[in-house]
Amino acid sequence: MKTHKLFTKILRLTLKISWILGFGSNLLGAASAAAPQLLSPPHRMEMTDVAAFFSWSKVADCANFELQIARDYNFKNIYKEVKTENKGYRPNSYFPKDLLPPGIYFWRVRAVLDGKPGTWSEPSGFRVNDLHLKKNELIRTISPQTPLFLMRNRAWDPRKSTKSLQQIIPPHLQQVIIVDDTSMASDQVFDRAKKYQESGVDFVIWNDRGQVSLATIEYIFQNYSHCIGTAEGEHFSGMYWERGPEGNLAELDYIHRAWTLCAKYGRFYFFADGDNGHYRWPVFAQKEKERLKTYRRNVVLMFKTTNGDVALHSYGAVAGLLARGMTENSGIWVDEWIWPIAGFGKLGETIPPDQIWSNRRKVGTKQCPWIYDIQMWLMGIVSGSTVFHLESAHQWTGDGRPSRQYTRIFLPFVKAVVERQLIPSRQAFFASLKLAVITDPKSTEGKHAKRYTGGFAYLNELYKIKDTGDREFIPNDSRYGIVCLLPAQATDLSVSPRILPQSELSDPIKAKEIFDRNYPLRFTGDAFMWECDGTVIITNSNENQDIAQRFTMPIEQNIIREISGEIGVHQYLIGKLSKDGKSFWFQANGEYPDRTFKITLACTDKPNVLVTPSTAAKEIHWNADSRSLQLSLSNAEGAVEVNIKN
Repeated sequence: MKTHKLFTKILRLTLKISWILGFGSNLLGAASAAAPQLLSPPHRMEMTDVAAFFSWSKVADCANFELQIARDYNFKNIYKEVKTENKGYRPNSYFPKDLLPPGIYFWRVRAVLDGKPGTWSEPSGFRVNDLHLKKNELIRTISPQTPLFLMRNRAWDPRKSTKSLQQIIPPHLQQVIIVDDTSMASDQVFDRAKKYQESGVDFVIWNDRGQVSLATIEYIFQNYSHCIGTAEGEHFSGMYWERGPEGNLAELDYIHRAWTLCAKYGRFYFFADGDNGHYRWPVFAQKEKERLKTYRRNVVLMFKTTNGDVALHSYGAVAGLLARGMTENSGIWVDEWIWPIAGFGKLGETIPPDQIWSNRRKVGTKQCPWIYDIQMWLMGIVSGSTVFHLESAHQWTGDGRPSRQYTRIFLPFVKAVVERQLIPSRQAFFASLKLAVITDPKSTEGKHAKRYTGGFAYLNELYKIKDTGDREFIPNDSRYGIVCLLPAQATDLSVSPRILPQSELSDPIKAKEIFDRNYPLRFTGDAFMWECDGTVIITNSNENQDIAQRFTMPIEQNIIREISGEIGVHQYLIGKLSKDGKSFWFQANGEYPDRTFKITLACTDKPNVLVTPSTAAKEIHWNADSRSLQLSLSNAEGAVEVNIKN
């Protein structure tokens, strides 16, 4: 009996000591939650109140946490104490509804497992200020002369490999090709930012619908000059209805506060999204009107093609925000998920509507042509873009080398746009807009089933739309370019288009008559054709049908009188006419290396012709009788460049 009592006392004492040491729950058979590691804000950070966003490392099997924010290191003067649960897009974090007043704070977190709190993390301190002044100087200039190409980095780890850096980002394009890093929502964020900085590589923080702590973003803005901003898309999916832990619209708060930070540090917020049958861009423009005016230099509005239900409307709506002065720069964010979502498969294949979702999961983006991305960038140029994003092409390998499609397709296009100044000047672009339509928010009401119905039905007539809105990314009639769709009540513009209320376009036939009177017929053929400020664009308007299209473009130039020919599916031509009329340069490329591209140029005199690479010239023939130059070009080696001079 004495032995039993002694054993019981020893056990009780052991349990008591174990609980004091934090091991008691282990002896009872229940795991004790380990202390999280505090990630952001970093210790001793000077933080703007809008950047208050707390994140910590995940704890195995735990989704519940307790967080304390105190005025003192010993947590006697508690400012706030909250319980959080991992939900939605922001796990292992706390994003407060209310801003913290200026001052010094300390914070700590502990995990809660099966209702039992674990060990507190080590405390971390920070200082809060309420300074929201906008920086007059931006970290760089974005313009038609200095565009940006954001390249999504899903594979390359800058911490491990930078040996091939000049292959993926040539020195003369270091101010143009910007890395959009997908790992910024992880605990690697500061290490990756440091490596980009040391390598001289400009980058943006992919915030993944508000997952990256705003404190992290501000800290990188403060310490890494090669970070030019932050980027994300698809906020329309939650910014006006996704509730945060304290009942507020957390995603909307995130965006507004991020805009404030970008303005404070002269950085950019690349805001991208697609539209759908609800025509969200006009609604967004109306709700965010005042803020967009405030942050117009910092916020770059972009059409993201993930959701391309009514893509042609989205191009025009973003162009309208540019014309209205709500953004200083706009862009196109290409995501190849639009391909399986639209029901496209291999060339010429269309998946039945009831199989589209399973097809998306089965084939992913593998069947999307690389040239499709370039065609979407071309539509961006036509609608006024100066920023171009490539999301899912995996253009760089894991060891930081260029992929085949990057070398063959993307890099030559980027070089051409920059070196040949292929983006029209703002003055020339706005002058090319003869009409601009003021959208009516009431037309966004109701179900549109991925079609241009109601107040937007006139777009079917103007673009000669043959299919549903989610399968038409390129106008089948390019006479009007991309129709500029202004936000509501945009009655005053500093640019030249005639403003037209959407109510005057309720009859699609009459709408076409109005547009025809303002846009004289310039080109003939069924291919997509566009010319502005000497920039020439020709591409096939069939998204996935293997049908060649004819084109004829009269040119008021000294050396070139007309360009004509036939262009196949997933081929393009982009060129530049010199201002003195004595030369014409163009680049042509196509998805399928075994196909040729044939073009005829009516000339005043026999020109000098230089084809690069020379092996791409299958035929160069001058017809003295018709005074025409006939070219047959191969894309077997990728992009072909042709320079024609007197």
